[in-house]
Amino acid sequence: MGKYLEFQFKSEQKLNQLLEKLQRKISGEKRELDTGTGYEIKNKERTFELQVLQPDKAINAFLVTVRAQNNKVADIVKGILGKPTSERTIAPSILEVIEFLRSLPKETTEKEVKRLLKEELEIEAKYEFYKKKILKRAARPNAQEIFKEAAQRLK
Repeated sequence: MGKYLEFQFKSEQKLNQLLEKLQRKISGEKRELDTGTGYEIKNKERTFELQVLQPDKAINAFLVTVRAQNNKVADIVKGILGKPTSERTIAPSILEVIEFLRSLPKETTEKEVKRLLKEELEIEAKYEFYKKKILKRAARPNAQEIFKEAAQRLK
């Protein structure tokens, strides 16, 4: 399951050093935010998103928020940036579940799919919810191909 982490840094120089190290480790691409208040770093696999916001007068520190799609990426981030000031577990989106299902071989049994979803995305409790949603969307006459492919793995 994904993690949402928040960090605070007083020194811009220290923050930039750590972010450069993290960017090399995760292969992220840096981009300015539209609001002009900071920037973000994302990787192509969409397993990592980081935003840096300029210092707020109330806390007088740079605020760094990270959305990591799995514990492996979250552990890498914590190893480089240190202990977060806040940490929450977040459920994967239906799109993330579909992308994972599409990556599985077509011959994968439903039992194996359930086990892999439990191991990789940690959604054992929500398995039936995601299954019902995906099958329902795939049954529509104008369903997108990604839903149809994902539904094939669930049948």
